[in-house]
Amino acid sequence: MFFGLLTLLVALAISTVAAYYSIVGLMAIFAGAKLAIAIMGVVLEIGKLVVASWTFQNWKTSPVTIRSYFIVSVVVLMFITSLGIFGFLARAHIEQSSPTTLLKERIERVDLKIGQRQTQINRYQGRLDTLDQALQRYIELGAISKGLRKIGEMDNETSLLKIKIEELENEIDGLSDNKYELKNKLNLAMVEVGPIR
Repeated sequence: MFFGLLTLLVALAISTVAAYYSIVGLMAIFAGAKLAIAIMGVVLEIGKLVVASWTFQNWKTSPVTIRSYFIVSVVVLMFITSLGIFGFLARAHIEQSSPTTLLKERIERVDLKIGQRQTQINRYQGRLDTLDQALQRYIELGAISKGLRKIGEMDNETSLLKIKIEELENEIDGLSDNKYELKNKLNLAMVEVGPIR
């Protein structure tokens, strides 16, 4: 008697939990009709229990066609329950993994900004190299006085380019710090999500 009662309680608990997660999952899949899905899910779950119980109790006395129909009905309802549970788990996974996606996108944007700054630095550095080569060419040709005049003319441009390079390097340092913080947040979020992504 005790074992039979325990079995009944466990079966009802499993059925109730499965019904809850199935209904919540179906509501997640079909979010446009939550109330209708909730009502339908409750009725289908109760119907599944009643049909399974009736089929078991009347196995020997019921016709084969009714037994076959009820067995197929219970299997289909079990599939719907499984689909609802899958919907619940899928929604939970998406909610959990979406922060990692956002963090990855933010890291990519920071990488893009760093790349843009580095391209500008390379361009400015190339201009500095060109100015140095021009000055070196004057010296090689022996036009020292002309070279000294050019140094005076190029000082302003050289100073401006060096200031711009330094500003860009400072921006890259700030962006790199931001990227480091985002990567730490991403690592923490990935630990929370777990291995399934």
